[in-house]
Amino acid sequence: MTNPFASPAKIHLSRLLCRLLAVTVAMALIVAACGDDDDAEANSGSATAASSSASEPAEPAAEAEPAEEAEDAEPTPTSVPDPEEPEPASTEDEQPAASATIAVDTQWGVVEVPAEAQSVVAVDEYSALSLLSVGVTPRAAVKTFQAAIPGSIIDETGIETIDGAFGEYNYEIIAGWQPDLIVMVGGPETEPVWPLMSEIAPTVVLPFPAPWEDVLELTGQLTGREGVAAALAAGITEQVTEIAAAHGDAAPTLGVLANGPAFGVLTLGQGGPISAIIQDAGFSRPAPELEPATFGQSIIISEELLPEHDADVVVVLGGNEQFFSAELLTSLPTYASLAAVQDGRATEVSGDVWTAFDAFSIYWVVQDLAAIQAGSLDEVITADDASEVWAAFLALAGG
Repeated sequence: MTNPFASPAKIHLSRLLCRLLAVTVAMALIVAACGDDDDAEANSGSATAASSSASEPAEPAAEAEPAEEAEDAEPTPTSVPDPEEPEPASTEDEQPAASATIAVDTQWGVVEVPAEAQSVVAVDEYSALSLLSVGVTPRAAVKTFQAAIPGSIIDETGIETIDGAFGEYNYEIIAGWQPDLIVMVGGPETEPVWPLMSEIAPTVVLPFPAPWEDVLELTGQLTGREGVAAALAAGITEQVTEIAAAHGDAAPTLGVLANGPAFGVLTLGQGGPISAIIQDAGFSRPAPELEPATFGQSIIISEELLPEHDADVVVVLGGNEQFFSAELLTSLPTYASLAAVQDGRATEVSGDVWTAFDAFSIYWVVQDLAAIQAGSLDEVITADDASEVWAAFLALAGG
Protein backbone atom coordinates (compact mmCIF):
# COMPACT_ATOMS: atom_id res chain seq x y z
CA MET A 1 0.00 0.00 0.00
CA THR A 2 1.36 3.48 -1.04
CA ASN A 3 1.90 6.05 1.68
CA PRO A 4 -0.72 8.85 0.99
CA PHE A 5 1.53 11.48 2.53
CA ALA A 6 4.55 10.89 0.08
CA SER A 7 5.34 13.36 -2.84
CA PRO A 8 4.89 12.25 -6.58
CA ALA A 9 8.66 12.45 -7.20
CA LYS A 10 9.38 10.17 -4.32
CA ILE A 11 6.72 7.76 -5.47
CA HIS A 12 8.22 7.62 -9.02
CA LEU A 13 11.72 7.11 -7.62
CA SER A 14 10.51 4.34 -5.30
CA ARG A 15 8.90 2.46 -8.18
CA LEU A 16 12.15 2.64 -10.21
CA LEU A 17 14.16 1.27 -7.32
CA CYS A 18 11.73 -1.62 -6.83
CA ARG A 19 11.97 -2.60 -10.51
CA LEU A 20 15.76 -2.42 -10.37
CA LEU A 21 15.81 -4.62 -7.25
CA ALA A 22 13.58 -7.21 -8.91
CA VAL A 23 15.88 -7.38 -11.97
CA THR A 24 18.93 -7.71 -9.73
CA VAL A 25 17.38 -10.63 -7.78
CA ALA A 26 16.41 -12.40 -11.00
CA MET A 27 19.94 -12.04 -12.41
CA ALA A 28 21.44 -13.42 -9.20
CA LEU A 29 19.25 -16.50 -9.36
CA ILE A 30 20.20 -17.10 -13.02
CA VAL A 31 23.90 -16.86 -12.18
CA ALA A 32 23.45 -19.38 -9.33
CA ALA A 33 21.67 -21.79 -11.69
CA CYS A 34 24.58 -21.68 -14.15
CA GLY A 35 27.28 -22.12 -11.52
CA ASP A 36 30.09 -24.67 -11.13
CA ASP A 37 29.82 -27.76 -13.40
CA ASP A 38 30.82 -30.00 -10.46
CA ASP A 39 27.52 -29.31 -8.68
CA ALA A 40 25.29 -32.33 -8.37
CA GLU A 41 22.37 -32.69 -10.71
CA ALA A 42 19.97 -32.56 -7.86
CA ASN A 43 21.33 -29.20 -6.68
CA SER A 44 21.10 -27.72 -10.22
CA GLY A 45 17.52 -28.79 -10.51
CA SER A 46 16.74 -27.32 -7.13
CA ALA A 47 18.25 -23.95 -8.05
CA THR A 48 16.33 -23.86 -11.37
CA ALA A 49 13.14 -24.57 -9.50
CA ALA A 50 13.91 -21.76 -7.13
CA SER A 51 14.52 -19.37 -10.08
CA SER A 52 11.23 -20.30 -11.64
CA SER A 53 9.37 -19.81 -8.39
CA ALA A 54 10.83 -16.34 -8.04
CA SER A 55 9.75 -15.22 -11.57
CA GLU A 56 6.53 -17.14 -12.03
CA PRO A 57 3.42 -17.53 -9.91
CA ALA A 58 3.30 -20.74 -7.85
CA GLU A 59 1.15 -23.55 -9.27
CA PRO A 60 -1.64 -24.98 -7.16
CA ALA A 61 -0.69 -28.01 -5.07
CA ALA A 62 -1.35 -31.35 -6.73
CA GLU A 63 -4.37 -33.22 -5.50
CA ALA A 64 -3.76 -36.41 -3.49
CA GLU A 65 -4.01 -39.70 -5.36
CA PRO A 66 -7.20 -41.70 -4.81
CA ALA A 67 -7.11 -44.20 -1.92
CA GLU A 68 -7.20 -47.16 -4.33
CA GLU A 69 -3.90 -46.08 -5.93
CA ALA A 70 -2.26 -45.56 -2.53
CA GLU A 71 -3.07 -49.14 -1.59
CA ASP A 72 -1.14 -50.40 -4.67
CA ALA A 73 2.14 -49.02 -3.30
CA GLU A 74 4.27 -51.50 -1.36
CA PRO A 75 4.57 -50.55 2.34
CA THR A 76 8.01 -50.13 3.80
CA PRO A 77 9.15 -52.97 6.07
CA THR A 78 8.73 -50.85 9.19
CA SER A 79 5.10 -50.12 8.33
CA VAL A 80 4.01 -53.76 8.78
CA PRO A 81 3.67 -54.87 12.45
CA ASP A 82 4.93 -58.32 13.40
CA PRO A 83 1.83 -60.38 14.25
CA GLU A 84 3.88 -62.47 16.72
CA GLU A 85 5.26 -59.48 18.58
CA PRO A 86 3.06 -58.52 21.56
CA GLU A 87 1.73 -55.01 21.78
CA PRO A 88 3.57 -52.89 24.34
CA ALA A 89 1.72 -52.69 27.64
CA SER A 90 -0.25 -49.53 28.17
CA THR A 91 1.21 -47.26 30.80
CA GLU A 92 -1.83 -45.02 31.01
CA ASP A 93 -2.89 -44.58 34.63
CA GLU A 94 -0.57 -47.46 35.54
CA GLN A 95 -0.13 -47.87 39.29
CA PRO A 96 2.30 -50.22 41.13
CA ALA A 97 0.52 -53.31 42.44
CA ALA A 98 0.18 -53.41 46.20
CA SER A 99 1.90 -56.28 47.97
CA ALA A 100 -0.59 -59.02 48.77
CA THR A 101 -1.21 -59.65 52.45
CA ILE A 102 -3.27 -62.02 54.53
CA ALA A 103 -4.95 -61.31 57.86
CA VAL A 104 -3.84 -63.65 60.64
CA ASP A 105 -5.84 -63.77 63.87
CA THR A 106 -3.40 -64.06 66.80
CA GLN A 107 -3.84 -64.01 70.56
CA TRP A 108 -2.96 -60.31 70.57
CA GLY A 109 -5.01 -59.21 67.59
CA VAL A 110 -5.23 -59.49 63.82
CA VAL A 111 -1.90 -59.07 62.00
CA GLU A 112 -1.53 -58.33 58.27
CA VAL A 113 1.38 -60.44 57.00
CA PRO A 114 2.87 -60.80 53.50
CA ALA A 115 1.16 -63.53 51.51
CA GLU A 116 4.60 -64.68 50.37
CA ALA A 117 7.12 -63.56 52.98
CA GLN A 118 10.68 -63.58 51.67
CA SER A 119 12.62 -62.92 54.88
CA VAL A 120 11.18 -64.58 57.99
CA VAL A 121 12.92 -64.30 61.35
CA ALA A 122 12.17 -66.62 64.28
CA VAL A 123 13.05 -65.16 67.67
CA ASP A 124 13.13 -68.51 69.47
CA GLU A 125 13.97 -72.12 68.65
CA TYR A 126 10.40 -73.43 68.77
CA SER A 127 9.10 -70.81 66.36
CA ALA A 128 11.97 -71.75 64.04
CA LEU A 129 11.03 -75.44 64.30
CA SER A 130 7.40 -74.57 63.56
CA LEU A 131 8.44 -72.80 60.35
CA LEU A 132 10.84 -75.53 59.29
CA SER A 133 8.13 -78.13 59.92
CA VAL A 134 5.97 -76.71 57.13
CA GLY A 135 8.90 -76.22 54.76
CA VAL A 136 9.77 -72.56 55.41
CA THR A 137 13.42 -71.86 56.20
CA PRO A 138 13.83 -68.71 58.32
CA ARG A 139 16.24 -65.99 57.27
CA ALA A 140 17.68 -66.20 60.80
CA ALA A 141 16.77 -67.35 64.30
CA VAL A 142 17.45 -66.40 67.91
CA LYS A 143 18.37 -69.21 70.30
CA THR A 144 16.33 -67.80 73.13
CA PHE A 145 15.95 -70.94 75.27
CA GLN A 146 19.37 -72.48 74.59
CA ALA A 147 17.47 -75.72 73.93
CA ALA A 148 19.93 -78.38 72.74
CA ILE A 149 17.76 -80.56 70.51
CA PRO A 150 15.83 -77.77 68.74
CA GLY A 151 19.13 -75.93 68.42
CA SER A 152 20.80 -78.91 66.74
CA ILE A 153 18.01 -79.17 64.15
CA ILE A 154 18.30 -75.45 63.41
CA ASP A 155 22.08 -75.69 63.07
CA GLU A 156 21.73 -78.42 60.46
CA THR A 157 19.83 -76.00 58.20
CA GLY A 158 22.78 -73.61 58.16
CA ILE A 159 20.70 -70.52 58.89
CA GLU A 160 22.21 -67.61 60.78
CA THR A 161 21.63 -67.65 64.54
CA ILE A 162 22.45 -65.57 67.59
CA ASP A 163 22.07 -66.40 71.28
CA GLY A 164 19.39 -64.60 73.24
CA ALA A 165 17.41 -64.63 76.46
CA PHE A 166 13.69 -65.07 76.89
CA GLY A 167 12.06 -61.63 76.85
CA GLU A 168 15.36 -59.87 76.07
CA TYR A 169 16.31 -59.41 72.43
CA ASN A 170 18.88 -57.53 70.38
CA TYR A 171 16.47 -55.46 68.30
CA GLU A 172 19.28 -53.84 66.29
CA ILE A 173 20.51 -57.20 64.98
CA ILE A 174 16.97 -58.41 64.29
CA ALA A 175 16.18 -55.23 62.35
CA GLY A 176 19.46 -55.64 60.46
CA TRP A 177 18.19 -58.96 59.11
CA GLN A 178 15.50 -56.91 57.32
CA PRO A 179 12.62 -59.31 58.01
CA ASP A 180 9.24 -58.94 56.35
CA LEU A 181 7.75 -61.32 58.95
CA ILE A 182 8.71 -62.14 62.55
CA VAL A 183 7.46 -65.22 64.40
CA MET A 184 7.76 -65.71 68.16
CA VAL A 185 6.36 -67.78 71.00
CA GLY A 186 3.61 -66.23 73.09
CA GLY A 187 3.25 -65.95 76.83
CA PRO A 188 3.18 -63.28 79.55
CA GLU A 189 6.91 -62.64 79.25
CA THR A 190 6.72 -61.84 75.55
CA GLU A 191 3.56 -59.71 75.57
CA PRO A 192 5.47 -56.42 76.14
CA VAL A 193 7.99 -57.46 73.48
CA TRP A 194 5.39 -57.91 70.73
CA PRO A 195 4.81 -54.16 70.02
CA LEU A 196 8.57 -53.60 69.78
CA MET A 197 8.98 -56.43 67.32
CA SER A 198 5.99 -55.15 65.35
CA GLU A 199 7.83 -51.87 64.76
CA ILE A 200 10.44 -53.86 62.81
CA ALA A 201 8.06 -56.07 60.82
CA PRO A 202 4.63 -57.71 61.11
CA THR A 203 4.95 -60.07 64.09
CA VAL A 204 2.90 -63.22 64.65
CA VAL A 205 2.82 -64.80 68.08
CA LEU A 206 2.39 -68.57 68.30
CA PRO A 207 0.14 -69.05 71.35
CA PHE A 208 1.51 -70.80 74.42
CA PRO A 209 0.28 -72.82 76.12
CA ALA A 210 -2.25 -73.82 73.50
CA PRO A 211 -3.32 -76.98 71.68
CA TRP A 212 -0.50 -78.08 69.40
CA GLU A 213 -2.99 -78.51 66.54
CA ASP A 214 -3.88 -74.81 66.75
CA VAL A 215 -0.24 -73.77 66.65
CA LEU A 216 0.41 -75.97 63.63
CA GLU A 217 -2.69 -74.68 61.83
CA LEU A 218 -1.67 -71.07 62.47
CA THR A 219 1.84 -71.76 61.17
CA GLY A 220 0.38 -73.23 57.99
CA GLN A 221 -1.95 -70.27 57.55
CA LEU A 222 0.65 -67.52 57.91
CA THR A 223 3.06 -69.28 55.53
CA GLY A 224 0.50 -70.49 52.98
CA ARG A 225 1.39 -74.13 53.81
CA GLU A 226 -2.00 -75.24 55.13
CA GLY A 227 -1.79 -78.55 53.27
CA VAL A 228 1.56 -79.47 54.82
CA ALA A 229 0.31 -78.54 58.28
CA ALA A 230 -2.81 -80.65 57.84
CA ALA A 231 -0.76 -83.66 56.69
CA LEU A 232 1.53 -83.42 59.73
CA ALA A 233 -1.44 -83.15 62.09
CA ALA A 234 -3.12 -86.16 60.52
CA GLY A 235 0.04 -88.28 60.76
CA ILE A 236 0.62 -87.46 64.43
CA THR A 237 -3.02 -88.02 65.35
CA GLU A 238 -3.01 -91.41 63.70
CA GLN A 239 -0.02 -92.52 65.76
CA VAL A 240 -1.59 -91.26 68.99
CA THR A 241 -4.75 -93.22 68.25
CA GLU A 242 -2.72 -96.39 67.70
CA ILE A 243 -0.96 -96.01 71.07
CA ALA A 244 -4.26 -95.48 72.88
CA ALA A 245 -5.76 -98.56 71.23
CA ALA A 246 -2.74 -100.68 72.23
CA HIS A 247 -3.43 -100.16 75.96
CA GLY A 248 -6.64 -102.16 75.90
CA ASP A 249 -8.69 -101.73 79.05
CA ALA A 250 -5.69 -101.05 81.30
CA ALA A 251 -4.62 -97.39 81.24
CA PRO A 252 -1.20 -97.10 82.87
CA THR A 253 -0.35 -94.05 84.96
CA LEU A 254 2.48 -91.81 83.88
CA GLY A 255 4.22 -89.38 86.24
CA VAL A 256 6.30 -86.49 84.89
CA LEU A 257 8.95 -84.86 87.12
CA ALA A 258 11.77 -82.34 86.75
CA ASN A 259 14.22 -80.30 88.78
CA GLY A 260 16.55 -77.44 87.90
CA PRO A 261 18.21 -74.33 89.35
CA ALA A 262 15.84 -72.00 87.51
CA PHE A 263 12.49 -73.16 88.92
CA GLY A 264 13.13 -76.06 91.31
CA VAL A 265 11.05 -79.24 91.37
CA LEU A 266 8.06 -79.27 89.04
CA THR A 267 5.61 -81.40 87.11
CA LEU A 268 3.39 -80.88 84.09
CA GLY A 269 -0.16 -79.77 84.87
CA GLN A 270 -3.29 -79.78 82.75
CA GLY A 271 -4.00 -77.21 80.07
CA GLY A 272 -0.80 -77.60 78.06
CA PRO A 273 -0.19 -79.55 74.84
CA ILE A 274 2.05 -82.21 76.42
CA SER A 275 -0.47 -83.23 79.09
CA ALA A 276 -3.15 -83.29 76.38
CA ILE A 277 -1.13 -85.63 74.15
CA ILE A 278 -0.39 -87.93 77.12
CA GLN A 279 -4.10 -88.18 77.80
CA ASP A 280 -4.97 -88.67 74.12
CA ALA A 281 -2.46 -91.54 74.00
CA GLY A 282 -4.43 -93.34 76.71
CA PHE A 283 -2.28 -92.69 79.79
CA SER A 284 -3.67 -91.57 83.13
CA ARG A 285 -1.78 -89.33 85.56
CA PRO A 286 -1.16 -89.21 89.33
CA ALA A 287 -3.80 -87.08 91.08
CA PRO A 288 -1.60 -83.97 91.68
CA GLU A 289 -0.77 -83.87 87.98
CA LEU A 290 -4.45 -83.59 87.08
CA GLU A 291 -4.48 -80.05 88.47
CA PRO A 292 -4.34 -77.10 86.09
CA ALA A 293 -0.89 -75.79 85.21
CA THR A 294 0.07 -72.61 87.04
CA PHE A 295 3.30 -71.73 85.23
CA GLY A 296 3.22 -72.28 81.48
CA GLN A 297 2.60 -76.03 81.28
CA SER A 298 4.04 -76.64 84.74
CA ILE A 299 3.18 -76.84 88.42
CA ILE A 300 6.02 -76.07 90.83
CA ILE A 301 5.96 -78.55 93.72
CA SER A 302 7.83 -79.30 96.91
CA GLU A 303 10.36 -82.12 96.87
CA GLU A 304 8.70 -83.52 99.99
CA LEU A 305 5.58 -84.19 97.92
CA LEU A 306 7.35 -86.29 95.29
CA PRO A 307 5.90 -89.58 96.63
CA GLU A 308 2.45 -88.34 95.54
CA HIS A 309 3.68 -88.55 91.94
CA ASP A 310 4.53 -92.24 91.99
CA ALA A 311 3.11 -94.04 88.95
CA ASP A 312 3.35 -97.13 86.77
CA VAL A 313 6.06 -95.27 84.86
CA VAL A 314 7.90 -92.08 85.83
CA VAL A 315 9.64 -89.93 83.25
CA VAL A 316 12.40 -87.58 84.34
CA LEU A 317 12.92 -84.42 82.29
CA GLY A 318 16.61 -83.90 81.57
CA GLY A 319 19.07 -82.50 79.08
CA ASN A 320 19.14 -78.86 80.22
CA GLU A 321 21.22 -78.05 83.28
CA GLN A 322 19.42 -74.76 83.87
CA PHE A 323 15.85 -76.01 83.73
CA PHE A 324 15.85 -79.81 83.58
CA SER A 325 18.71 -81.44 85.42
CA ALA A 326 18.09 -85.16 85.79
CA GLU A 327 20.98 -85.37 88.24
CA LEU A 328 19.44 -82.79 90.59
CA LEU A 329 16.15 -84.69 90.61
CA THR A 330 17.47 -88.22 90.96
CA SER A 331 19.74 -87.18 93.84
CA LEU A 332 16.73 -86.29 96.01
CA PRO A 333 15.92 -88.91 98.71
CA THR A 334 12.20 -88.53 98.06
CA TYR A 335 12.72 -89.40 94.42
CA ALA A 336 14.68 -92.52 95.32
CA SER A 337 11.77 -93.61 97.52
CA LEU A 338 9.34 -93.93 94.57
CA ALA A 339 8.26 -97.49 93.80
CA ALA A 340 8.65 -96.86 90.07
CA VAL A 341 12.26 -95.88 90.63
CA GLN A 342 13.02 -98.85 92.82
CA ASP A 343 11.42 -101.23 90.30
CA GLY A 344 13.25 -99.80 87.31
CA ARG A 345 10.17 -98.17 85.78
CA ALA A 346 11.67 -94.70 85.42
CA THR A 347 13.38 -93.24 82.37
CA GLU A 348 14.92 -89.94 81.32
CA VAL A 349 13.47 -87.95 78.40
CA SER A 350 14.31 -84.58 76.84
CA GLY A 351 12.95 -81.74 78.94
CA ASP A 352 13.42 -79.28 76.06
CA VAL A 353 11.02 -81.38 73.99
CA TRP A 354 8.59 -82.51 76.68
CA THR A 355 7.79 -78.89 77.64
CA ALA A 356 7.40 -77.56 74.09
CA PHE A 357 4.39 -76.94 71.85
CA ASP A 358 5.54 -77.24 68.23
CA ALA A 359 4.53 -80.16 66.02
CA PHE A 360 8.01 -81.70 65.89
CA SER A 361 8.25 -81.78 69.69
CA ILE A 362 4.80 -83.36 69.87
CA TYR A 363 5.90 -86.00 67.36
CA TRP A 364 9.01 -86.70 69.46
CA VAL A 365 6.91 -87.13 72.62
CA VAL A 366 4.57 -89.49 70.76
CA GLN A 367 7.53 -91.71 69.83
CA ASP A 368 8.56 -91.77 73.51
CA LEU A 369 5.02 -92.66 74.53
CA ALA A 370 4.99 -95.53 72.02
CA ALA A 371 8.19 -96.92 73.56
CA ILE A 372 6.76 -96.54 77.08
CA GLN A 373 3.51 -98.25 76.09
CA ALA A 374 5.51 -101.15 74.65
CA GLY A 375 7.51 -101.46 77.87
CA SER A 376 10.73 -100.47 76.11
CA LEU A 377 11.90 -97.68 78.40
CA ASP A 378 15.44 -97.90 77.08
CA GLU A 379 14.18 -97.07 73.58
CA VAL A 380 12.99 -93.53 74.29
CA ILE A 381 14.60 -90.99 71.99
CA THR A 382 17.92 -89.35 72.87
CA ALA A 383 19.74 -86.34 71.46
CA ASP A 384 21.80 -88.64 69.25
CA ASP A 385 18.61 -89.63 67.42
CA ALA A 386 17.54 -86.04 66.63
CA SER A 387 18.41 -85.98 62.92
CA GLU A 388 16.81 -89.34 62.25
CA VAL A 389 13.64 -88.39 64.10
CA TRP A 390 13.47 -85.07 62.25
CA ALA A 391 13.61 -86.84 58.89
CA ALA A 392 10.86 -89.28 59.95
CA PHE A 393 8.72 -86.37 61.11
CA LEU A 394 9.02 -84.52 57.79
CA ALA A 395 8.14 -87.73 55.97
CA LEU A 396 4.62 -87.49 57.45
CA ALA A 397 3.99 -84.69 54.97
CA GLY A 398 6.00 -86.23 52.16
CA GLY A 399 9.10 -84.23 53.05
